[in-house]
Amino acid sequence: MHWYVDFRDPPPAAPSPLTADPSLFEWVGGLPALTRMTRLLYEKHVPADDLLAPLFASMAPDRPRREATLIAAAFGGPAAPQAPARPDMSEAQRARWVALAVQAAGEVGLPADPPFPFGPRLLPGVELAGQWCQRRPAWDWGPAGRRPP
Repeated sequence: MHWYVDFRDPPPAAPSPLTADPSLFEWVGGLPALTRMTRLLYEKHVPADDLLAPLFASMAPDRPRREATLIAAAFGGPAAPQAPARPDMSEAQRARWVALAVQAAGEVGLPADPPFPFGPRLLPGVELAGQWCQRRPAWDWGPAGRRPP
């Protein structure tokens, strides 16, 4: 019968902002939360680490803020204006940087629930080093959306 009356399914309704999954940027707490994390990382953890301290000894004072904007952009926030120059890191140094970033994220209260694997999302950015802005990865929840708690 639908064929004969030229019935068409109605267009899908736009998701309500109240029911739509937040972006990763929103889920993590936005730029203020990422800035707290990068400040703790670069002002406490990196200087105390024998493997990373020499690499970042002469970093610019605004590095934590610029690093936070870079991570925010990868998580779906506003575009980062300029990537901070990263020193060349060995595999061990990259792994240590991610471990310390995850530790700092936990200490400032970023989400640690299973739907938000923070560390694996940081590692590609570290591997791309200073080229992150040119080939910036953009992460989201994936096709299935955020898993229920």
